[in-house]
Amino acid sequence: MFEENWQSLFEEDLDKLSEIINPVKDKTLKLEEGENRIVSIFFLDIKGFTSISEKLHPEKIKRIIDRIFKVFSNVIIKYGGNIDKYEGDKIMALFGSKRTSETDTERAVKSGLDILNKLKQINEMLKPQNIELNVRIGINTGLVTTGKVGLGREGDFTVYGDAVNLASRMESNAPLNSIMIPLKTKRLVTDVFKFESLGNIQVKGKTEPIEVYKVLGTAPDKIERWERSKLIKKPDYVGRENEFKQIKEFFKNSQKQIGKIDKEYKPVVIGLRGSAGLGKSRFIFEFTESIIKKHKIINPEKLVVRGYTKSYAQSPNTLFTALLKNYMNISDNDPKQTVEKKFEQTIAEIFEDLSKEERQTLKKAKPILGFLLGIKYDDVRLKNPDPKSLQTEIQLSLRHFLEAIAKVSNRLNFPLIIILEDLHWFDEASLNTLKVILTALNVEEKRTNKPCKNLFFLLSYRNEFKNLPEFGFRTQFKEFILKPLTIENSDIMILSMLGTIDIPEKIKNELLEKSEGNPFYIEEWIHSLIDNNVIEFINNKWQINKDITNIPIPGTLNSLILSRIDRMEDRLKSLLQKASVIGNSFLHSILEAIEITLGNEKTFNQVLSELINMDWLIKEKELEESDAKYLFKHIITCNVAYKTILNFNKKILHKLIAEFVEERFGKNKEYFAFLANHFEKAEMKDKTIEYLEKAGDHAKENYDNEQAIELYDKLLGQQITTELKIDTLLKKGEILRLIGKWKDAIKIFRNALKLSQELGDKKKFSNVVGNMGSVYLKQSNYSKAMECYEEKLKISKELGDELGIARVFGSKGRIYWSKGDYFRAKECFEKQLKISEELENKGAISKAVGNMGNVYKIQSNFTKAMECYEGQLKISEELGFKNGISVAVGNMGVIHYFQGNYVKAIECIDKQLKICEELGDKKGISNAVGSMGSVYLKQGNYSKAMECYKKDLTICEELGDKKGISIVLGNMGVIYSNQGNYSKAMECHEEELKICEEQGNKRGISFAFGNMGCIHYRQDDYPKAMECYKKDLTICEDLGDKSGISNAVGNMGDVYSNQGDYSKAMECFEKKLIICEELGDKSGISGVVENMGIVYMDQGNYEKAMECYDRAINIDDEIGYKHHLPYVLSDKAECLYKMKEYRKANEINEECLKISEEMKDEEHIFFCMVLKTKIEFKTIKNEELRIKNCIEPLEKLLEETKNEERIAALNYELAIMNNDLNREKNAHRHKKKALEQYKKLFKKTTNVEYKNRIEKLEKL
Repeated sequence: MFEENWQSLFEEDLDKLSEIINPVKDKTLKLEEGENRIVSIFFLDIKGFTSISEKLHPEKIKRIIDRIFKVFSNVIIKYGGNIDKYEGDKIMALFGSKRTSETDTERAVKSGLDILNKLKQINEMLKPQNIELNVRIGINTGLVTTGKVGLGREGDFTVYGDAVNLASRMESNAPLNSIMIPLKTKRLVTDVFKFESLGNIQVKGKTEPIEVYKVLGTAPDKIERWERSKLIKKPDYVGRENEFKQIKEFFKNSQKQIGKIDKEYKPVVIGLRGSAGLGKSRFIFEFTESIIKKHKIINPEKLVVRGYTKSYAQSPNTLFTALLKNYMNISDNDPKQTVEKKFEQTIAEIFEDLSKEERQTLKKAKPILGFLLGIKYDDVRLKNPDPKSLQTEIQLSLRHFLEAIAKVSNRLNFPLIIILEDLHWFDEASLNTLKVILTALNVEEKRTNKPCKNLFFLLSYRNEFKNLPEFGFRTQFKEFILKPLTIENSDIMILSMLGTIDIPEKIKNELLEKSEGNPFYIEEWIHSLIDNNVIEFINNKWQINKDITNIPIPGTLNSLILSRIDRMEDRLKSLLQKASVIGNSFLHSILEAIEITLGNEKTFNQVLSELINMDWLIKEKELEESDAKYLFKHIITCNVAYKTILNFNKKILHKLIAEFVEERFGKNKEYFAFLANHFEKAEMKDKTIEYLEKAGDHAKENYDNEQAIELYDKLLGQQITTELKIDTLLKKGEILRLIGKWKDAIKIFRNALKLSQELGDKKKFSNVVGNMGSVYLKQSNYSKAMECYEEKLKISKELGDELGIARVFGSKGRIYWSKGDYFRAKECFEKQLKISEELENKGAISKAVGNMGNVYKIQSNFTKAMECYEGQLKISEELGFKNGISVAVGNMGVIHYFQGNYVKAIECIDKQLKICEELGDKKGISNAVGSMGSVYLKQGNYSKAMECYKKDLTICEELGDKKGISIVLGNMGVIYSNQGNYSKAMECHEEELKICEEQGNKRGISFAFGNMGCIHYRQDDYPKAMECYKKDLTICEDLGDKSGISNAVGNMGDVYSNQGDYSKAMECFEKKLIICEELGDKSGISGVVENMGIVYMDQGNYEKAMECYDRAINIDDEIGYKHHLPYVLSDKAECLYKMKEYRKANEINEECLKISEEMKDEEHIFFCMVLKTKIEFKTIKNEELRIKNCIEPLEKLLEETKNEERIAALNYELAIMNNDLNREKNAHRHKKKALEQYKKLFKKTTNVEYKNRIEKLEKL
């Protein structure tokens, strides 16, 4: 039991102390020898060893003495003392000999009190042995000379002087188990401890008696002189009443939406724009405080979440990593086990408020969130992930986390308030993540008709910030621009801080003029008056103590802050300067490490507290078992303080900071940029290079492209090896290629290529030339791209780089694909797939299989294409890559679309859209929405189709996606054409053609010609239509595009049919039918069968025509091809009319009219109305009714019609009807007009129907 108690005592003191002392012990900078300094000298003498020697064996006595000395020594070390020497039963220790501070005396006394407490425990353990020990402690603080004596022992650093002798006399005269100090020493700690006067004693070497005191214990807390700044009232928040009122209204409305099912719900995003010092942070503070106080919120940390950034180099996703840490109460200083514990505990607490489905979602996000915090989980998505996929998973997981904690907040009937300050310092990855979160928020809830999670965003940024994210149509965004305070509001602010103090008007006006309404300036000016003792707090109010008119008011905020810093005591200024070297925000441990290492004379914690109370610093957060975090009250203060430091001193401080942070946090990627910044300023070349590379790579991996380029440029500016220079150029070039700066990328790669050749490094040369090929491919410079890939292939074979060979084949395949050489593209993709399978590289296999699927799709081999996409989907699901899943199901949807299986197409596209919305993938959303529009188009739902296309167009324009824009314009043109708005349709297709020709997009050019041909055809301009169709056919044959060939020959058949060349028409239609049946293209089969029916009808073979029409209608009903129904129904009704089956014709015509009206298809509405009157004319026998119900409606329609062809058709029908009723005058009038119209139209185009009608009219 005796041994166990000792062990416990040692563990308590030694183990904890070693954790605190050891990290900084090796960092201590040695001071010059022979230095004079103020030191607290501590003497301790143990009494009672004589009685021990009589009762215990010498070995046991030695063990006990040794352990007692260790315990006492550890206490001294704990309080920052250094053991000077052991001498018999005595210990001599020094406080401030190596690192001086104003609390040296305080720490010496506290160590003595702690030793007395430990002595009680020791005596309790020795009690069974009937042993009791006593101690005397003497402490004195005074001027000594420091220096080394002796070698190889702990006490080699000692002190000399009268102060040492007096300390020794204090110990020898002290009562047992007490601490004695002289009056001068007592005055240094009067407010810290309680004392008992022991009167005067005569001390050897002193002519006068010395007044001495016994320390009784610690005194109650007392407000220090330097805390007077706390007496200033916080200034009233004035001049923002209007903005405050509006934002509160936004919050109130947001609160009302909690728990409601609203597909149109949009989160509120408030932007606060303003220059430095105008009160953006104060605005946010006042707003959140007002919400917390009004609703008496007990745990606001669960309702208000804050992310923070830094003004200096930072790592990707800093904002959201900090947000996670703040919410989970995690400090950078927390050991790994603590971080894991807090993370797991927080996730478990959130789980309690979630549904089973929501728990699964958060559970899936958990490994990715852990990754951001440096916690490793066994998750397939984190095993050699490609950076883009990883960033996508990070964005998705962060959104799910915010939605989960929003539910916790919403349960308390509050929107989750998310505060994101200083947007102007955000890293690119954080900005992109914010965009994605705001784009995709609540997509699952909206799709499943569940209440949306309610979030309320508060963002702040300076006036110069220009890159405000496009929040899109999914948010309620409102920006408030904070303006300077008016003179009246500035006056109110001063009064709110100082009360009714009488400041002369002249001074007040000058202040208001120079401050320009900046509240931070006014606050700093008031603080400067207090620091300079111009105003003092007397009799519970502020009073002017000096002639205020003689105190100049600095002209700028910077000069005001500088003047205030200059008036600070050295100990305060010094610590403020050191803090500014770390940055605008800093950890307690980093600043403390500087102080300990430098061994200066400031009392760290006390001075830090003074700086806080004087409003220089803000204590942001103190975390359990870990560091506190501090902020400069304003970044301007940090910048001004930093500039006052000598460059030589800056270099030393940056070195100390970097070395401490490297030792403590060096493995944490978040600190790479921080370390690069400090090592660079410390002029430590090797370390600068190391961390610039690490930070650049970390930024590149997380798609923080701007940050990565900046870091790589700094690295290239260092004296680095050729190998590293090549690697850095390569990485920078890859980023430039990714962000579309292709010319700059080529320049970079050429430089790297030259260096690789000079170095003779084939592997590096291969990497560079491959990357150059990728840029040329992006530029559609296929010949240069192919040269690069052939060179890379040659080197990869020499090096035996199988993965490199596979990638080359994939790249070459993309070149052939882009050029429309699908057969050679397929060969390359097959080689890529074979090697990837041999290497068992699933990611590469997925890409190769997807590439082959695209070839099969373009060749209309839909069965093979579907097999490839299903394989791609399976691998992507195994790897957990949502992007791959999205691409695969989207392509599967396209196959179903081509095959006319619109139900399955919608299912796939809907799944694709859901994933893209979850990921905030705008390009993916664009593709899915466009595909959805095409299905609606086929189904004849023009309004929904147009809605999709307009949404798609908006996204494509935001992305600058010209190819996407051309596709959307083409689809919109088809709708306008179907609705009879040919001018609008042609505008769309001409723009579509222009973009495709600019890009060299052959397939796009083919579509444009086909679409333009259809408009010419509908306007009966057959020569131009045929010209377009032949161009379309040539391109499709060149591309091997069976589906395109089918469309082109079918369109050509329509022209031949209208020109009366039925044999050529039927030849085209039969060719199209064969292709469509091969492809399983049901919509294509329906269309061509209808066209064949028209030929049969025109030839008078009504039975064959009806067979064709019925087959087409059955297919349309089966696949939901509503878009095509008006065409075939109108043809069938016309056929039945010609067969004189008027009742059936009328039924079919009514059905056609109903569908056409739903689709707003003006062309078919017109023809249905005309056919309706023709049927009535044949079935009504009464002449008056015939005129009233048939002729008069057509006459009215003729007056309203402006279309030439329709005017001709109406005059034709009216001529026939009037002729049948023997109304010769009317018949002649309409006959004349109809003949004029048809002859004019026939000159434009050789439409056989025009010719037949001209012949019939001439016979009337």
